[in-house]
Amino acid sequence: MIASVEAAIMVAIAFGHYRVDEQGLADSFSVSRPVAREVLWRLRESGLVEKNLHSSWLVGPVTAQAIAHDREVRMLLEPHVLKQSAPQLRHEELAAMREAVSGAMAMEGKIPRDVIEGIERDLHVSCLRHFDNKRMSQILHGCRLPMIVDALFAQFIGIYRDESTFAEHLEIIDRLLAGAFEDAAASHAAHLHNEGRRTLDRLKVLSVLPEPEVAPYLQRIV
Repeated sequence: MIASVEAAIMVAIAFGHYRVDEQGLADSFSVSRPVAREVLWRLRESGLVEKNLHSSWLVGPVTAQAIAHDREVRMLLEPHVLKQSAPQLRHEELAAMREAVSGAMAMEGKIPRDVIEGIERDLHVSCLRHFDNKRMSQILHGCRLPMIVDALFAQFIGIYRDESTFAEHLEIIDRLLAGAFEDAAASHAAHLHNEGRRTLDRLKVLSVLPEPEVAPYLQRIV
């Protein structure tokens, strides 16, 4: 259930501001209201849903400012996390990541969404997973808007071979393979800076698309 609700919210937030109808959510999945509420609390922890003591459950909208704020946090934290996690990454794992990027670079036309998401997950999740500061990891997990916008762009528009992005990924992975963890962290910071600009460009494109059909438990706020 949580994966389905997360996917529905991710589609909606790029196109507007919505209220989540808790009872409607429960009815959509034939579960009790407490179960629906628990799902929403878990999504709140990941930064997708907002709620304070007296408010409704709210999602969206994705704004340039919100993306910039998430990017700033990630630029401050991710290079440090990568540097600490890197010594525990296996050479075989990094080689497989490199092969995935190289394979995408050789593709013609639109690159399948699952390929793009896999490459991004390798760098921004798998390469960071050995960091043991759970609080910092939770903060990073809540700064997902840039990745959500990129995933939606791949879904609605499609992503073609991007030499610059893939070259940045390869540079980071190659430095990790060489054990140059300080250099890998510096390259990662530069990649996040460049990726922030690309994400804002993609948000502008998404903003002019017709609003898609959203889940029935999401009520648009005018």
